Amino acid sequence: MQVAPLPDGLRHLSEQFSLADEYGVAPDLVEGVRRFVQSAWDGSMINGNMYGGGIPLGDAIGKSTVELDAAVMTYLNTVTAEMNKLYGSAFNIALFSHDIGKAFANLKNLAFDGMGPKDYDNIQVVLSKNETAWRKDPQKIEVYTIQQFFLRLMDFAISLEQRTGRAFVAAAPEAINGSSPSKKAKSETTAASKERVVMNYQDERIVGDWDVNKPDWATLFGSDKMNDGNGDEDEEDEDEDIWLTPRMAAKIHNQAIVVGDIMFDDDLSSKSTHPRLPKIARPFFQKSEVWRLAFQDCYFRIAMRLQKGLPPQPNCTGEEMAFHNIMDGVPDVEEHFEDNKDFLSLPDYPNDDDYFTVRDRAILDEDVLELFDPGDCGHDDSDDEDNSNMDNPILGPGSKASFMLGSGGAMMRTANLHPNTWFLAFRKDRFRDHV
Repeated sequence: MQVAPLPDGLRHLSEQFSLADEYGVAPDLVEGVRRFVQSAWDGSMINGNMYGGGIPLGDAIGKSTVELDAAVMTYLNTVTAEMNKLYGSAFNIALFSHDIGKAFANLKNLAFDGMGPKDYDNIQVVLSKNETAWRKDPQKIEVYTIQQFFLRLMDFAISLEQRTGRAFVAAAPEAINGSSPSKKAKSETTAASKERVVMNYQDERIVGDWDVNKPDWATLFGSDKMNDGNGDEDEEDEDEDIWLTPRMAAKIHNQAIVVGDIMFDDDLSSKSTHPRLPKIARPFFQKSEVWRLAFQDCYFRIAMRLQKGLPPQPNCTGEEMAFHNIMDGVPDVEEHFEDNKDFLSLPDYPNDDDYFTVRDRAILDEDVLELFDPGDCGHDDSDDEDNSNMDNPILGPGSKASFMLGSGGAMMRTANLHPNTWFLAFRKDRFRDHV
């Protein structure tokens, strides 16, 4: 059986996914969409019996136009009545009917160019809601093929948005009629993404040699009212108000620089130098140098604030994650300073080791930690992000990350929780307070 050429709108679909995956963390989805669309068009979809016995998608559409029209009419009549009962005049019947009609008109004409997730979802919803009706029709296999095609497309679209933080959009007009602007479009999108990453954090990356002994920590974070802890009660209370002591600042500064420096180990396949990250963020670190550089800068910005006498003050989700990682390692830093005369000469405060208070005072919340599933240490050698795919997604059903990036995050009013938005500043007025 000779199959017609793949329509441009379907042929460009994998490119649309690729454009949305700006950090290149979901190549399996891009390739999966390409193979899936081709198999649907030539009638060899995975599990052929389930997907209509190997009927090519174009043939299925051409042979079931009557059934498709009937499904649309039944759906519109049913849902319009339901919406009117619930919302009355607030429900825009005209717009609703227009969107459904347009999606099916394009489908019957094989005009996939310009169609997007909204159209795909409308088609599968119409066919799924009235499934019992068309399953009695002679062309039930054809309609079933169409329904399953769009259900699967929506699975791809949802997975793409969950994993990359971005949704794909309808094909641009210039991508129609055989032209191929995708390379230019992708290069421009990638360049824009890199510029957005850099400009959101700083115009020039933080580079240079670091000297942990250079800052005068006693002056930056000490007090001229210091005492040895044997003074009266009021003096001791005043010392407790100094929640970031000179020694604590020196330890945090050292840890931020050391961890930031080793983060770019040449062997990225080795988990020994990977920072602690929730599973949803690990592919970004592993596969995207742009993202990795931006996350590294989170550590250095925290160090630079300390050098200026400012508290760490994480100003984006990436910095919050970096600060949690820094504080996890700070208790071990003191060994590094055992023989350091400059460190040992710093004034000794009773709360030099009060790491809990520092976390509590320096950071706004711990929302980013909610992306970790129970028992996930953040850099387990058994994890293999390269093996993630549509059938084994990074965000599994019922995972904490799925909840926080969906309804849970909305209820808690979290901001910039997906790794795609980790480096957007919470407060733009503090955008460059580290320089």
